[in-house]
This record gives sequence, structure tokens and C-alpha cells, in this order.
Amino acid sequence: MGAGGSAAPAAPYWYGMKDDDDRDVSDACLLLQITGFVRARRRLARAAWTVLSVTAIDALMLVAGVAAGDAPAALVGLALLAPQPVLVWRARMALAAGRPVRRQALALAALMSFSLAVTALALAPMPDHGVALAYLALLAVAAAFAGWQGRRALAFVTGASAGLDDPTFPCRWLFGRPAQRQRPLAVSRSVGRGWWLVAVIAVAALVVHIVLLEAGIVDVGVPAALYLMVAGFATHRARRHAMPSAGQSRSADSRPPVLVLRAFRDDALNVEGGARWRGWLRPQPTLEEIAAHATAGVGPAIAIGDPSEQLPPLGAARDYLADTDWRSVVTALIDEAAMVALVLGDSDNLLWEFSTTMQRRRGRGVLVLLPPLRRRAALATRWRRFAMANAAVLGPGFPPDLPSAPVTAFFFCRRQAVLIAGGRDGGWPYRLAIGLFVALRATTPNGDDDPCRRLSARLPATAIVGGAG
Repeated sequence: MGAGGSAAPAAPYWYGMKDDDDRDVSDACLLLQITGFVRARRRLARAAWTVLSVTAIDALMLVAGVAAGDAPAALVGLALLAPQPVLVWRARMALAAGRPVRRQALALAALMSFSLAVTALALAPMPDHGVALAYLALLAVAAAFAGWQGRRALAFVTGASAGLDDPTFPCRWLFGRPAQRQRPLAVSRSVGRGWWLVAVIAVAALVVHIVLLEAGIVDVGVPAALYLMVAGFATHRARRHAMPSAGQSRSADSRPPVLVLRAFRDDALNVEGGARWRGWLRPQPTLEEIAAHATAGVGPAIAIGDPSEQLPPLGAARDYLADTDWRSVVTALIDEAAMVALVLGDSDNLLWEFSTTMQRRRGRGVLVLLPPLRRRAALATRWRRFAMANAAVLGPGFPPDLPSAPVTAFFFCRRQAVLIAGGRDGGWPYRLAIGLFVALRATTPNGDDDPCRRLSARLPATAIVGGAG
């Protein structure tokens, strides 16, 4: 069955809740709809990356203008481009603090307009300037589209924030950057340094090739994607070679860790869907990579690695254990962790890990992520087996079947489930679901206040959904 019961307006209280958090007393769970926030954040991310891409392409065209066109105009254009990434960063910081960004947006629009006009002047002396002007027109259209997308997204966030007891909370949640580890961790790997060198050479070769091609010194064009694909693959390999062990990561960061629990078969889950590689820049991020980055403000992400791995993947730092002692080590980590992030699954080992986590932590600091499986039927099967195996610890209000809402993750509010519905199409639903959990956890770290009551005040777009029955 889907989500039982019917949606209701924002709930100011947690129905059926009692003060004794050791008892499962509610026959309902809370559903948080954050799909609108996910769409807004995705639009803003696309707008920001479009602006940065336009700036980068404009810079390459101006570099070509220095070699084959009007050098003074090209240098002026490059000077106009330099502040644009800074303005994008400052707008992000202003949004995270809940401040208006109108001034940064107007300044960025003016600078982009002037720089594109100067680029047109710089490339006018070139023989094929008509083609260059066509490219500039496309860049102008892309920049205008980015501005339109950003305006729509900001309008939604502003409207959703109105009337909240803390209007800046959505801004901090949506735009705040996870804090980094306490001390930088440098892991030296000779093979990794070799791969970094390959990446640098590939990017440098692309720039040199463009300059020589525009100057007429060479007449053979090579698609930029080939250079970028080599650079992306080399960067990915270098980062994997530089991954620290869990012990090294914890030595560099004294905070309690974030424990990532999952079935080994889910290590390569691709949150974007489709091919693992983008084909020109870098591989698609895995769910574990997103979880490790989004929880960096809580503590260093660690996990138990698959002993068959030849090279650790990106994401949580790993330790590798013998089969005979893994349960005792995982139990100790569960007790010590500041937070446990578990990818929903139905393997025997994972079910034991979740049951142990709930028994020892009473649901505190436990976040369960739904895997980005392509087939809903496969996810529904996992959900059903997971719910049946853990019925005793999940409580009577937990839906025995996958809800119809696009649930991304769920956590526990005094042993009752809070479902976060943001979708599973891409990385942003997971980033925002994890970020929301971390932000709410920061407001009530010890559970002294009723977190669900405060939750309803911060995000009024909630609904009560029935559990079994």
C-alpha cells in the first residue's frame, strides 16, 4: 500500500507524542515535503554553473583575441571577467546568511554584459569573427536564461520563508556550506601525484591548442571534450589514490565520526542515473560521496570497506576488517559516532546493523537514505523487507510499504519516523535531505526541546500520514 491516511495542514504538535521516548505511542509519522526547495536549489545551482561556464568560455575567447585580435580590448575584457566568480561566491554567502542578493545580481549582470560586448570588439579583427559573434550571442542567451532561473528560485525561497518563526533557517539550510575538517589532511601517494600531473598537462594542452588554433599556427581542431575527459579521469584516479584510511581521517579530525553503513553492493550507486561517467569532466557522484560531503560539518565520515576493493572509492574513509571481528568494531563505532547514515537495504548484515543502531542509540542521530534505484519495484521490495525485519524497532506508525510520496530519507523524532520527501532524481534531493537533518540536529543536539514541534514551526509544509492499516 502507499501512504495511508490523508494529508493535513501544518501540524503544530506531534500527534500522540508522550514524554517517554522509550515507547512507541504514535500511530502516525510525519512527512516533510521539500520537493519545492529541491527544485529551487537545483535551479540556482544550474544558474551559478551557467554563469561560471559563460565566464570561462568568454575567457578562452578573449585569450584567443590576445593572440589574433585586438589585444588591449581583450585585456580589458579579462579584467571585467575576473570579479564575476567572486560575485557568484559572495551571492552564495549572502544567501546562506539570509541577506538580499539584489546588489550582487545587478553587478554580475552588468559585468557580464560589458565583458561580452568587449569580447565582440576584441574579436572583430579576426577573419572568422562572424562565427565568434554567433558564439557570443549563444553565451548571452545562456546568461539571460540563468538569470531567469535564478530569479524564479529566489522568489520561491523568499515566499516559503515568509511567516516562519526563523525566516533565515531555509537560507542557512539551502545555501550553507558544510564545515570542513578541523585540520587539513595531506595523504601523499606517488601514483596519485602522477595522475594529478596528467590532469594538469591535459588542461594546459587544451589552452595551448585553442590559442594556436585561433592564431592560425595549427589548423587541426581537436574536440575540447577529449582533453577534459582525460583530465577528469586523471583527477578521479588521483583523488582515489589520495583517500585516507579511517584511522588517518580520525587522527586529523578529533570530532566523533559520522558512521556510514550500507551493503557493499551499494558502494557504486549513482545518484544522477544513467552512465557513471559524464563523458567529459568527471564521474557521477555516488550516494556515499554526497553523504560524506554533506555531513562534513558533523564529523569525519568513516565506513567499513569491502575487503575485495583494490583502490578505495571516493566518499567515506575506510578501514578493512576481518570477518571474525567486524560486529564488535561496528558496535563500538555506533556508540561513538556523532551520527549514523545508513543506506536502506535488506541484506542480513545491514539489517543487523540497523537494529543494533536503533537499540543502542534509541533513534538519536540516525538517518536512513533511500538508494537511488532506477526501478521503483526494486526499491519497494527493499522497503518492505526492511520494514518487516525491523517492525519492532520502527514502531507501529512506520509504513509497511513504500509511500507514494518521493521519499528521499527518514529519521526519528523520539523513536517516531519523519519522512523527507524530496525525490531521488539527482544529487540535490539527497544533499538537501541530509543538510536538513544536520541543520535540525544542530538546533536540538540533546533533544531537550520537542524537536518535532520546532520542526513544524520551521517547515510548515508538513503532513501527517498514517502508518499501518
